[in-house]
Amino acid sequence: MARIEKSPAANAVSLFPFLSILACVIGALTLIISSLSLSQINEGRQDKDIARAEDYVVLQKSLLAKKETLKDKQAQSKADNNKFQQLRELEAERKKLTAELEVLEQSRDQRLELASLSVSLQLDLDNTVASRQDVEKKVAQSMKQVSAMKEKAGSEARVQILPSRGTSRIAPAFVEIAKDGLLLHTSSRSVEVERGKIATDVNLGKLVNATKRVDRGTIVLLLRPDSYPTYAAFRSVARREGWPYAKLPLLTKGPVDLKLFNIQR
Repeated sequence: MARIEKSPAANAVSLFPFLSILACVIGALTLIISSLSLSQINEGRQDKDIARAEDYVVLQKSLLAKKETLKDKQAQSKADNNKFQQLRELEAERKKLTAELEVLEQSRDQRLELASLSVSLQLDLDNTVASRQDVEKKVAQSMKQVSAMKEKAGSEARVQILPSRGTSRIAPAFVEIAKDGLLLHTSSRSVEVERGKIATDVNLGKLVNATKRVDRGTIVLLLRPDSYPTYAAFRSVARREGWPYAKLPLLTKGPVDLKLFNIQR
């Protein structure tokens, strides 16, 4: 029987299946590792995005709160500016009234000096009567004159308002400003108005309306020395309502004489 000889290729071991399996395993592991890495990277990015979004919301709320605070501060600043402007106007008015009061005080000092001089003259006359009889008649006449001057000074002399260049250019309606209220000088009578009723008094409203209807109609305020509170109340209402007015200080306390003016209202 013949012997069968095997070729070397038939006895060789093939490694193809093992290498294929190994390559598949390595590929699968590579895919798994890549997937895990990508998922971890995406999770890290999501956390950062969420943190950034939360920070943005916080910053936006803070910005809105700061805007509201800025609006409040701007409104407060505007109110403070208005108050400052009002204070400046009041300060200017105070200085003006202070100057007017100083003029009135100087006039009062002059009157006091004249009264003191009158007393001194009376003493001199008394001494003259005691020393000389030939001048008794003159002294008596002088005493009568001094007595008449005292009586005249003791009584309230009427304050006569004289027309001037300024009053001739307007159609005046006279309102006397006293300590406790107003005194409206109309064509028929004088009407008193309390300080607290300046804005609502019917007679004052009629006088103001009649003055506005007249060409160059102006309310002339006759200011007494102690009338500043009433004047301040009238000025506030007049500025708010747009009343035309002018001021005229009175240096004495006597009643006002307006006979030289033709009052028609």
